[in-house]
Amino acid sequence: TGPTVTAASIAAAGEWHSYAVTLADPAWLKVYSTGTTDTYGHLYDANCVEIAQDDTVDGNFDISQTVAAGTYYVQVRHASAAGTGSYDLHVECGDDDHGDEMEEATAVDCGSSTDGKIGSSGDEDYFKVVFWGTGILTAYTDVTGTTDTEGTLLDESGNVIASDNDSGGNKQFQIVSTVSPGVYYIAVKGHATATTGTYILHVECEYTPVIIATAEYGGSISPAGAVGVTYDGSQTF
Repeated sequence: TGPTVTAASIAAAGEWHSYAVTLADPAWLKVYSTGTTDTYGHLYDANCVEIAQDDTVDGNFDISQTVAAGTYYVQVRHASAAGTGSYDLHVECGDDDHGDEMEEATAVDCGSSTDGKIGSSGDEDYFKVVFWGTGILTAYTDVTGTTDTEGTLLDESGNVIASDNDSGGNKQFQIVSTVSPGVYYIAVKGHATATTGTYILHVECEYTPVIIATAEYGGSISPAGAVGVTYDGSQTF
């Protein structure tokens, strides 16, 4: 079916809203919120296994995933345990494996490997990654691939940070860039306009994440404020 918009309101602190989405065929699925409320979104499969979550820095979550036919669940909550407010939930789907523009980008994580396909002449796939520290972001397509890929790294406003064609070897792109905390987009396309074929996108991150530690319901916490934690590391409070 076509896109849907559902108006809702988080009326009480700690309230979660749940929605079901059923797809008859494999599709690219995009769920996101709009409004002034700082929302946090989760996407689950039919067995309630989490597929993705998002709390993008602009206050609205945005999840895009390629999924098989079946039933999926979306849960929406306020990003703050004590927060309330209204929002609009948008659900969109299409037959492309990944969105063709930044607004339709598939969310990927650091350390992820994602299958993609340049399905037709001029097809371009967009991916979104949230970078939580200052460090090095690396994006590349698998050297075992046979599709001649070209990649572009963009900032949240769509400004090009870097682009590459063959640095990864075997006609695969590889981008290595030092970036600050924020949302970034990776666009993948065939090097020639007529190029089609499959690929695997890898995203790697090297940075020191910064978390904000507060005792939201009173009491105290130590250390407090901005605390740096190495990627895949831990911090005791």
